[in-house]
Amino acid sequence: MPNKLFEYIAAGIPVIACNSPEAERFVVDNELGVSVDSIEDINDIYDTHEEWREKVREKKDQFIMEREIDKVERIYRMVTE
Repeated sequence: MPNKLFEYIAAGIPVIACNSPEAERFVVDNELGVSVDSIEDINDIYDTHEEWREKVREKKDQFIMEREIDKVERIYRMVTE
């Protein structure tokens, strides 16, 4: 999963995923943007960006790093013990 995907979400920007099956699945399943088969398809969906911006704004706090701190700390403890 590309870091920039989460940076876009944190900024309230809908994601257009292409050629990345895992990112496409994540974006579509969480209604954070769209998946396209080719960059040429962006013209077909561009007019929906305001609708997607609202959805991302509503959900972006679910995907911030602060919600994952306990998992990261657990990994560090496992590695250092």
